Amino acid sequence: TPDADFVGEATYDYTITDGNGGTDTATVTIDFAPMNDAPDAVDDAFTTNEDTPLTLTANDLLGNDSDPDGDILSIVSVSNPKNGSVILNQNGSVLFIPAANFFGEATFEYTITDGNGGYDTAEVTITVASVNDIPCATPDSFSAEPDQTITFPASTLLANDVDPDGDTLSIFFVSNATNGTATLNDDGTVTFEPTPGYIGEATFDYMVTDGNGGYTSTTVTIDYDTANDQIIFGDEYDNLLTGGAGNDQIYGCEGDDIIYGGAGADTLVGGEGNDTIYMGDDMDADTLVTNFKDLDGSDTVYQFGDEDILDFADLLQGSTGDLSDYLHFEFTDEGDTIIEISSEGLFANNGTEDNHDANVDHTIRLADTELACGCADDSVIIDYLLANNQLQVDLS
Repeated sequence: TPDADFVGEATYDYTITDGNGGTDTATVTIDFAPMNDAPDAVDDAFTTNEDTPLTLTANDLLGNDSDPDGDILSIVSVSNPKNGSVILNQNGSVLFIPAANFFGEATFEYTITDGNGGYDTAEVTITVASVNDIPCATPDSFSAEPDQTITFPASTLLANDVDPDGDTLSIFFVSNATNGTATLNDDGTVTFEPTPGYIGEATFDYMVTDGNGGYTSTTVTIDYDTANDQIIFGDEYDNLLTGGAGNDQIYGCEGDDIIYGGAGADTLVGGEGNDTIYMGDDMDADTLVTNFKDLDGSDTVYQFGDEDILDFADLLQGSTGDLSDYLHFEFTDEGDTIIEISSEGLFANNGTEDNHDANVDHTIRLADTELACGCADDSVIIDYLLANNQLQVDLS
């Protein structure tokens, strides 16, 4: 057995005998020709920040790799990326791109060669450090009657703003008011007072913070016209909210509110409580949109008519293959329609009655209303409401 990695001439002697006292000795010479030894690739570790690509030079990766024969090493391939993507550049460097918004441990493998048929593979571990993502603020639009001073709850302005990290958002600053003045109040609400007698669009900007150094801003537009439209907000208590003759926007808040649209094509937004909402031709001249925002609640709607709209866009968001997984309709002996909502689309897995009840996270009672399609099949009812523009969802 030759010594490890020996190259050259090796010998050993052997002696023979004839069994009658005669012996002789000879030498065996073995020429060990050189053979290529595979290189040794050693695992590496690096760090980068979230959403920050990392370029590694060949020396960064090969610095701790070796070749027993002293051959020059090079990287021939990269593979098996986890939590990102990896590219081998023509100059021998390697580019690693973390997955969007990912932080944690990412890995990939690289293979080296000594140019003489020897290969080895090692793993690179990259610790991706978390960084704060700035929030995204979306413009808001409202309409109001001339000279109407409006106090916006923070929840109303922030309802369409999001934070990629799931941080709680708050309003940090208001500025750039046109055709009026905007004030950020101590309780987080924003009050806008229009220029007296002004007719037209007024605006102001508000800045949002996520509490972790992320800021962004957007614009609120208020259309002041002569149609006597109003914006009406509830508060944390149980409120009676009544619209006027215009196309009003009425927002319930934290209490169990009673909301009347009044005449006009109104938008009624149920808040976080169990609200009672009155619709119907005797009070409402045109289409009335009722928007439901809260889960874990139970609302009652009176006088739902053929021109009115149920807006579930804030309750039902995402993607779905069948709306009947999200909506179920029941009918009472008193002539009411009960709409049961599963915001996660769990009605497909109902099975028993107990399972169904556990999947209901919001109910809406349409009092004294039997839906005009005249059937009890959820899919048919949904198709009817969609075809008549009486149902709005944010599901694809």
